[in-house]
Amino acid sequence: MGIRNALVSIFTRQDDLDLTSGSIARPLGILALPVIITNVIQTVYTLVDTFWLGQYGTASLAAITLAYPLAYFLLSVSFGLPVAGSIHVAQATGGEDYEGAAHAAAQTVTYGLISGALVGVLGFFFVDDVLTLYDITPEVHRFATAYLQIMSLGLPSTVGFVAFLSLMRGSGDTITPLPVMIGSITLNALLDPILIYGWGFVPELGIRGAAIATFTARSLAALVGFYLLFVSSRGLDAELRQFRPNLSWGRRLARTGLPTSVEQMGRGISINLLLVIVGTFSTAAVAGYGIGIRVISTIGFATVGISRAVETMTGQNIGAGKLDRAVTTNYRAAVIAFGSLTAIAILTWVTARPIVSLFTDEPATIRFGVSFLHWVVPTFGFIGVLRTFVGGFRGVGMTTVAAVIVLTTRGIIRLPISWFGAQAVGPSGVWISIAISNVVGAVLALAWFRLGSWRNNAIDTLDDASHEPADAVGSD
Repeated sequence: MGIRNALVSIFTRQDDLDLTSGSIARPLGILALPVIITNVIQTVYTLVDTFWLGQYGTASLAAITLAYPLAYFLLSVSFGLPVAGSIHVAQATGGEDYEGAAHAAAQTVTYGLISGALVGVLGFFFVDDVLTLYDITPEVHRFATAYLQIMSLGLPSTVGFVAFLSLMRGSGDTITPLPVMIGSITLNALLDPILIYGWGFVPELGIRGAAIATFTARSLAALVGFYLLFVSSRGLDAELRQFRPNLSWGRRLARTGLPTSVEQMGRGISINLLLVIVGTFSTAAVAGYGIGIRVISTIGFATVGISRAVETMTGQNIGAGKLDRAVTTNYRAAVIAFGSLTAIAILTWVTARPIVSLFTDEPATIRFGVSFLHWVVPTFGFIGVLRTFVGGFRGVGMTTVAAVIVLTTRGIIRLPISWFGAQAVGPSGVWISIAISNVVGAVLALAWFRLGSWRNNAIDTLDDASHEPADAVGSD
């Protein structure tokens, strides 16, 4: 009952949440917590599939391990559209232009589904060729192709569900998607063993069953999400005519969303390139790195929550013309993120060995895992600062700046230092490069924000909205 009452309390408080006046810390927390929980739940999708396919066979487990990064890459191509829609909805909501917010949401869903369908078709026909680049057995290749082809066909529903999450967040509501997410993962967990192993009249489908289970769960979640977003009293009151593709809106969404898609694709590429460098070390070093990354990723949920909350609050305050409050929101959130994550870092640093020992009892792996955490966790606070200001730039609509900061941090700073560090001192060189890039990224984001050039972009955004032709704002 305690957890339920807490969620109900947050739900109730979000009904009357005002992001453009009053306290800053309180709405930040109320917005961020459900996002953190939602991200945790999203990871369960992969864990459930991995668990059941791990029981089914080694080849299936290897195939799905290989398929996840490629599935993420396909999604990242369309990922910018939901982010762009969230920004426009937040700015319109902050300016109390609720018809404009509904139109932005409708156009985001329309173009998101179109984009998801186009990318999905390309993925369906080309994943087989892409997988030939990997040194894998014919059986793993066949399984991975089957999984990715089904996931490609389901890409429109995945993009649609991500759009629902993003657009609700842009309107200031991060709690409504929670029960939908919980229902979706529950359905996926129930369908997985039935479709993978077969049950009653349902045939044994193996890895195809896992893909179909995810496809089904996400499709139903997207439909429920669209109902909550456009029909229920908690959503945006969009009209059918607002869903008709509008070229002016298509250009706006592409202009805002393309940098985020590039950022996400670059992030995925940099992760894989770093793995190539780490893969040159011993198995124990690779395993220690894997454990360290899992620990860092759990902290990442908090930073993503803060970043998304800042994005929404910044967007709404820009829409309301309250530039000073938008500035204060970013600085206040950065201080909160740095302080709270540094406290977590101290605790993690002290308990690094027991934490790593939870995953393995191999002495060499423990040694490398502890070394990784001892170098990287002191920079937790800097990760929080980096993601806070990246969220702020997105809220203003400066997604190109956000992408440049992220790609510079990961590609220009982290990867070269990792390569040279690996040659010079071994695995510790990679750990050090991650720590350095986190610090430099935070300093770069803070310095860019302090320059104040984003203010001109915010003013231009408001001017563009006020002079936007009718067919781009409220009608076709």
